[in-house]
Amino acid sequence: MYIVVIAIFQADGGPGDDLWFLVIAGAWNLVILVATVIAIVDSVLKIRAKRTEELAVDAMVVKLASIPFFLINFAVLVFALNASIVLIFIGPILWTVIAIGTGLTYLTMLSTSVYVWATITRLRRERAIGTGLTVLYMILSLLFVTDIAAGVLLFGHSRRRPRLALVWLLLGTGVAMIVVGVLDSFFGFLDFVFPVVGEIGFVSGIDWLEWGIPVVAGSVVILVTGIVAVVRRSALRLEAQRAATAVDASTESDTSDLVPAG
Repeated sequence: MYIVVIAIFQADGGPGDDLWFLVIAGAWNLVILVATVIAIVDSVLKIRAKRTEELAVDAMVVKLASIPFFLINFAVLVFALNASIVLIFIGPILWTVIAIGTGLTYLTMLSTSVYVWATITRLRRERAIGTGLTVLYMILSLLFVTDIAAGVLLFGHSRRRPRLALVWLLLGTGVAMIVVGVLDSFFGFLDFVFPVVGEIGFVSGIDWLEWGIPVVAGSVVILVTGIVAVVRRSALRLEAQRAATAVDASTESDTSDLVPAG
């Protein structure tokens, strides 16, 4: 859609350009609407059929597959916002476009949460998640970025491995932060504002901090997650060994009681 719109703006302006733009935008949003209806029907059928694991897979796959779409939307909206600041004479037009684009993008995000809501419904009926987690996942599914986390964690709950899903989610988040930092070191798209030490005011444009913060933060997330996962796994393994030793001792005691004296 964006490629066609850019091509229209690059071409010589004609009387039919605005019409083509409306047709393209309308067709795209019609496709989204149809896909949403299909997802709703499919979710209801799977809820009735008690296909919880399939719903969880659908929720996670849809959320992960939609990441490029939302990244592109975010980049385009940020570009339009910056252009509206620089090109003051067309600012109001771009602000309208940004408002409409943001609203449609949010509605699209909600459409990708259909399987998430269906999965929450099934897990709640199976008592795999309590009321607190149900409310938490519902809230996460209504927000950008956190909706992806909800999809991954629900997949873990459907497999009865929520801790493992959390570990993979944190590791993926750390990797994503490092990738953002590395890309910013080449393209410089991040712009943080930092307080000035010893002075009143703020300063921006510190390149090494702008890409260094995500890299360091991502590395810390990966390191801490790895340490906690290893420690937790070692504790569980030790607990399992103790339980096995206790069972063996109990079995030996029962066996010795059955042996006749003398």
